[in-house]
Amino acid sequence: MFQIKEEKASKLVKLGRSKFVLLFGVLLWGLPTAILFALTRGYLDGWDSFLPQLIIALILFPLGGILWGRIMWKLLVRKNGSAAR
Repeated sequence: MFQIKEEKASKLVKLGRSKFVLLFGVLLWGLPTAILFALTRGYLDGWDSFLPQLIIALILFPLGGILWGRIMWKLLVRKNGSAAR
């Protein structure tokens, strides 16, 4: 699915599942997506709906990021044949 060098993959596996999920799922996917979503909805629906949309998005997208990060972790581990879990 995704191609990364073996050296970088081993560094990511050494990071551990929890840190990988927090970093790549929550911080690098969930939060930026939540902000972008709220900005888009604010622009389309009117800026008075921005704050409620942002609050909801800042709860839901990081939760989705946990799921996304765990899926990416499993793919990383499977692709690189590591026994880390």
